[in-house]
Amino acid sequence: MSALASSLLAWLLTYLIHSTVLLGVAWAVTRRGRLEPAASDLLWKVALLAGLVTGTIQSRLELSTPAAVTLPVATLPQAARPNQPAGATDPGRKPGVSEIPGTAANPETPGSRPGSAPSLPLVVVLLWGAIALASSLYYFARRLILIGRLADRRAVSDGPLAATLAELQRTAGYRRRVHLTMARTISSPVALGLSEICVPELALSELGAEQQRSMLAHELAHLARHDSLWLAGASLIERCFFFQPLNRLARRELETTAEYLSDEWATRKTGSAVALAKCLATVAEWIQASPLGVPVAGLAERRSFLVSRIARLLEGRLPSSPASRRGWAAAAALGVAVTIAAAPRVSQSSPPATERESFRVPLSGQGVRTPRWSGP
Repeated sequence: MSALASSLLAWLLTYLIHSTVLLGVAWAVTRRGRLEPAASDLLWKVALLAGLVTGTIQSRLELSTPAAVTLPVATLPQAARPNQPAGATDPGRKPGVSEIPGTAANPETPGSRPGSAPSLPLVVVLLWGAIALASSLYYFARRLILIGRLADRRAVSDGPLAATLAELQRTAGYRRRVHLTMARTISSPVALGLSEICVPELALSELGAEQQRSMLAHELAHLARHDSLWLAGASLIERCFFFQPLNRLARRELETTAEYLSDEWATRKTGSAVALAKCLATVAEWIQASPLGVPVAGLAERRSFLVSRIARLLEGRLPSSPASRRGWAAAAALGVAVTIAAAPRVSQSSPPATERESFRVPLSGQGVRTPRWSGP
C-alpha cells in the first residue's frame, strides 16, 4: 500500500508541475496574443487535458528528463543480534537468511508492523482522495438539484418553435435527433446533454420569430460542439485536482469561448447578428438572481460578459479562419511533446540495495544454517 501511495503521490506532483506549465502558457498566450475564440478554446482544452497525459506518459516510459525530483524513501534499521553492537552484522550469515531451520528472514516493512504509523505519502493520498470525492459528490448533488428544477419540463413536438428547429437542423446539416422541451422554472435557454434544448416559457411570448430562430441556433451550436460534456468534464477536473487553481481559470475560459463560438455559429446559420443581439438583451432581463448552480451551456447564464458579446455581434467581427486554428493546433501539439520530453518528473525512489536483498527468500535447502547436535 505504501508503494502504491508513493507512486500515486509522485504522479500527482508530476501532474501539478506539468499542468502549471501548460495552463500558465495558455494563459500567457491568450492574454497577450489577443486570439480569436476558436484558437483560445483549442489552447485551453489542450492545456486542461494534456497535464493528465504528459505525466502518465513520462511515468510509464520512465523517461529521464533534464530536471527530475525523487521522493525520499524511508529506511528501517536492522535489528542487532544479542551481545552484538547495533549496526554490526554476522560475517557468516547471508543477508536475508534466518538461522532457524526452514525459515527465512522477514523484516518488517513500513506499515506492516503492528502499531506503526502510516507513511506520509499514504496520508497525503488518502486526504486528497477524501477531498476530491467530497467535492465531486457536491457537484453531482448540484446537478441533481438542476434536474429537479427541470422536472416539470414538457416536450415541444409541434408549433413554430419545433418547425424552426427542424429547419435549422436541415440548414446546418445536423443529423442527430434533438429533443425540444420547455420549462417555466428557468429564465435562459440551455443545452442539456447531447440532444436536448430546453427553453423558458417566456420565449414564446417575449421573442419574435427571428429572435427565436437565433436563440435555437445558439443552443444547437452548443449541442454540435458538445459544450455540455466539455463543461462537465472541466468541472470534474477542477474538483478532483483542486490543488491546481489554474483549472478553475481554464473552466471559466471554456465557458466564455463556448458562448462566443456559439454566437458565431448561430450568426453564420441565421445570417442575422442583430437578431441574436436583441435576443441576448431580452433574455438578460429574464435572468433571475440565483444561478442554476453548475456550469451549463446556456444562452445568457453569465450576465457578466453579455455586454461584450452584444458589442461583438453588432461590430460584425469575422469568425476565425480554419487555417489559423490548424496552426495553433500544430503549436499546441508541439508544446505537449516538449512538455513530455523536458518537463520535470517526480518519481518514487527505489529502496537501498541492502533492503532489497533482505526481502529475498532462499530456495529450499540453500543458505539455511542448521544447529549442530551436541548430544546429552
